[in-house]
Amino acid sequence: MSLVLHELAPDSPTAPDRAALRALIDNLPDAVLEQGEDGRIGLIGGCVEPIFGRSDEALIGSRLDDLLVPEDRLTFAQLMSSAGRSTRLTGEFTVLQPNGARIPCEVSLQPSRSSAGSPTICAVFRDISTRRALEADLRRAQQIATERERLATIGQLTAGVAHEINNPLAYVKGNLGSMSELVQDLRRAMPANHLGAASEELAQMLRECLEGVDRIAAIVQALKGMSRNRPNERVRFDPGRAAAEAVMVFRGAKQGNCSIACDLPALPEVLGSPGALSQVILNLLENGLDAMGGAGALALNGEGRQETVCISVEDSGSGIPAEVAPRIYEPFFTTKEAGKGTGLGLYICHQLIELMGGEISYRSGTGRTTFTVELPIAR
Repeated sequence: MSLVLHELAPDSPTAPDRAALRALIDNLPDAVLEQGEDGRIGLIGGCVEPIFGRSDEALIGSRLDDLLVPEDRLTFAQLMSSAGRSTRLTGEFTVLQPNGARIPCEVSLQPSRSSAGSPTICAVFRDISTRRALEADLRRAQQIATERERLATIGQLTAGVAHEINNPLAYVKGNLGSMSELVQDLRRAMPANHLGAASEELAQMLRECLEGVDRIAAIVQALKGMSRNRPNERVRFDPGRAAAEAVMVFRGAKQGNCSIACDLPALPEVLGSPGALSQVILNLLENGLDAMGGAGALALNGEGRQETVCISVEDSGSGIPAEVAPRIYEPFFTTKEAGKGTGLGLYICHQLIELMGGEISYRSGTGRTTFTVELPIAR
């Protein structure tokens, strides 16, 4: 890239000084443009082509604001009008290259004078694409950390609530058991014709109450297990039980017309965090329910292979579109409406399974999507 200079004034630098100045400006990481009193660019130097996507010669005679995206031009013009009254002004604008590429730049404007003494504006364009990308990565990392902290807090609250539920639940279960025994004693002690059908109905109601209490206790136990989600934990555990606990919580909380079929045979133990695996399965079930619009059929299957355990979640939704597929594990990527998803569900699933030395994959087609978690068997 070359530095285009006006004719030298009598007091301008000597030829060697001019060559040194040109070399200095041409090696700048920024682009330096000077717009004259006529509103046209007449002096160019520095890193021009990578920023503007055109040669120095192609820029001569252009206007500075013509190099920007249309939506930035009015703001830039206002900054330009202020630059003549200030020593230096800075703003962030987007350069529009001829091929349609957009380059975010920090632009510094400073009034100057040409060799003929006429007023000019010197504009320095600095490409901030890398800085923007780093800032975006930092924001994503902060959001992920915040979401994980929120999940950890929910886990702690869940464990506390589950503990508080267990105590009165034990009293209720004990009292129902005692009542059931009293009813049986009463039925044995008195003739059947004295008690009538009411005794059988009462006994049936007590059995149903006890079954309900047992179900509540099982759900509470599952919640307690899921609340102990320590991703870096490395313990031997039964993956089938972790998956079954996720199904139990899902069935208790799901909405809509959805059925779920489970086929979880005895599976070999794996190493990792049972709470983390339960969270993964629960997330996959919830994603499947969302993909079906709240109605359809889900299937959970487990299989022990030679070296690994596979647990799959299948839904009867419309499938994953091809244009979306490459991004499903990206943090904060979601196809759901605003406020209905953070875009972290599959990302966290992927992270948790990787921490356990496993893999998560999927197959998708019209009317069916299957996510499969594969974990190495504990040795």
